[in-house]
Amino acid sequence: MDAIKVGDVAMEPGSKRSGIVTDINSKGRARLARGPKEAWWTAYSGLERMEPEDLGGGFRFGQFVKRPGRNQVGLMLNFSDGLYTMLCADAKCYPKGTKYAAGKWYKAAEIAGVSADEKELFLFKLNPVHTPGEYAANLSRITAKWEQKGLGEAAKRFTLFWTRLLSGVGDKPGVTWGARLRTIYAPAPSLNFQTDQPEDLQANMFAFFNLSREPGGPALTVFLKNAEWITETAKALLPRNRDEIFYMDGHWTLIALGGKSNEEIFALADALAAMYRSAGGK
Repeated sequence: MDAIKVGDVAMEPGSKRSGIVTDINSKGRARLARGPKEAWWTAYSGLERMEPEDLGGGFRFGQFVKRPGRNQVGLMLNFSDGLYTMLCADAKCYPKGTKYAAGKWYKAAEIAGVSADEKELFLFKLNPVHTPGEYAANLSRITAKWEQKGLGEAAKRFTLFWTRLLSGVGDKPGVTWGARLRTIYAPAPSLNFQTDQPEDLQANMFAFFNLSREPGGPALTVFLKNAEWITETAKALLPRNRDEIFYMDGHWTLIALGGKSNEEIFALADALAAMYRSAGGK
């Protein structure tokens, strides 16, 4: 039988407690979840995969569900009187915290179909740590999505930038870079610090990048977790043109790609690589 993985329903060894596996860390521990206040760590060794329990109404614990019109995919936790709650891709119950406990449920009659790609992406986002091959595959998925949105030429410019950037920080998927983000962020390539706990996403994040179609044409978003990492010489390359949205100390820059020469793209990549090394990257 295949090894138990993130997203499986499993039973804790030595007890009758069961839940959805939301994390498997580097210390041989697994995290199981059943609700916002029902999540715990246990030994990965000895976990038993189990048949998901019947919740009634034709639904099972841990099955994929999707809210229509919102692209919110999750795994069902509870079902009652035509309503359900679910686990979302940041390993929390959606909505988060007390809203869930206060009875924020959704109509089961409105559940939309979940595609195989959406399931794969959900599990990728739910899992904190991946193999180098999984990161490379998700980076390919991201660039393919950009091309589907008509950003093919911009994606080629990004590849030029990305290749130069990795030459300065080290091309080590899962160590110096990743291609996934959880919670409210869309999947995006990211630079990460090399830490002793690669599953600690907050601690190891340096920057992430995205492509979008802006009024002035395709643009590259550069989000830095800490604005203090920007050197004086790099400030001209990374002007702050959006407010701190996600992190109080963060820095958000939108860079138009249309008029950028290869030399300008290389200069931006080199500046970011130097900042990465100064900030603690190896």
